[in-house]
Amino acid sequence: MENSLKILLICDFKPNFEVLGYDSCSVLYHHFFNWLVKPLKDAGKSVDIKTIVSEVTYVRNKKSKVIDELNLIPISEEENRQIYGEILSANDKCGYNYFKNLPDNVIDKIKNLIYGKLNNFIPHIVIVYGLNKEIYEKIFPDSLVLIYENAIFSRPPFPRTLYFDPFLHIETFMHKFCDKISSLKLSNYENACIENLKKSVVELIDENNPIKKDIIKLKKKYKYLVLLPLCSLGSNLENETIFCSDYDYLSYVMESIPQNIGVIVTQHDYEKGLLNPYMLEYFRAKYNNLIFFDKVNNLEYGSSSLNFFKYVDVIINNHSMTGVQSLLWDKKIITTCRDYNDWYADKKGVENIEEFLMQPCRDKNNIIYWYITHYCLFLRRFTDGNWMYNYLVDKLEKFRKDGITFDYYNKIEDIDELSEYIIDYVKNYYNSKKMNHSDFKLKPLERIFSIKNHNNHKVITVAGVKTKIKRKKV
Repeated sequence: MENSLKILLICDFKPNFEVLGYDSCSVLYHHFFNWLVKPLKDAGKSVDIKTIVSEVTYVRNKKSKVIDELNLIPISEEENRQIYGEILSANDKCGYNYFKNLPDNVIDKIKNLIYGKLNNFIPHIVIVYGLNKEIYEKIFPDSLVLIYENAIFSRPPFPRTLYFDPFLHIETFMHKFCDKISSLKLSNYENACIENLKKSVVELIDENNPIKKDIIKLKKKYKYLVLLPLCSLGSNLENETIFCSDYDYLSYVMESIPQNIGVIVTQHDYEKGLLNPYMLEYFRAKYNNLIFFDKVNNLEYGSSSLNFFKYVDVIINNHSMTGVQSLLWDKKIITTCRDYNDWYADKKGVENIEEFLMQPCRDKNNIIYWYITHYCLFLRRFTDGNWMYNYLVDKLEKFRKDGITFDYYNKIEDIDELSEYIIDYVKNYYNSKKMNHSDFKLKPLERIFSIKNHNNHKVITVAGVKTKIKRKKV
């Protein structure tokens, strides 16, 4: 770039009180500051950053260093009311896609408000987190607008991954070009690397699975086992899926699946609000084949769904990255959302599930290969400011020259080296957890029995009783 790279970040616009603690503030600190802006500035790159947030988010971060580093620009509730009035439903106001189907005159008001706030700052790149990006393409027609979200791995034991997608939050690049990606031919070596990655990951997860014995018992009880991961409470299911809520979603699945098929339900790892004791009591009483491991919520070994992948026959995926992760386990995937998971799913809807489960599983190694070597960015990449700057500039230049074609994403990882990186990361994670657990187990013993030196005495403490032993003079 001949001048500073101008980037506009949009975290939220209207306050979302349901997910504010997890979503807005977490996005500011981690996704925008730690994983994007800070690496760029630490590398000495010439970047001009501005960030639009709701007034609530601004106030909550008023004393934080991100105020200056991100150049936070708040949109007040008074300003919002002048734009929207009463046209938005409560669900739209609290969902990710609240800009959907807005009238043109409202979009013009938003454009005028944003342009006024930016003081003639025209971004080269607009990066939005979890929102509908169509409005920003209308407001900034000459800017590259990217959806910024977690990719295949967002929790331990894997390295964090992100993606910057030039299409919609629902119809992603993967969905747009799924036919081309699915038709890719891998070399024998590339295929062998993917097979080794899958085998190693499956074995490592299983070796450290604290509920393995409990799951194996279920295999003997039911003809089939399916995994049903619930979504984040912040997901706007009505816009992104055919369901109004997780309750509606769970009821639909349980009513559609025969009693001889066990349904293992897991919750979003950061938001476990739906299945409270009362709701769980209701679902268990109504559906004998609903399986929920209460203790899985307290596990320290990363995502709860990972523990079940090896032992289930299919994953029913609504709007969750667990479906993408399960590709490493060669599992069948049923999608129940509109378009989000079509590019890797084997079936849409849970009807006639027994007949579907008798069919063989198709090979998706080429999908895994392209996704992790071209599409998603691993932790070591997006925390490298020099690399990340070149990545963003490359995407901007491609957008300006050819628009968004299949060649927009070039290969950024060698599969053999990347596979080794992922496997080593998982190994190191579990080894560190074992060391921490070993240290923890010593602490109760230290409280019962300890030996310490004090002046000329050795002090022995047993169950809180101290005994001094004077050293003998030599």
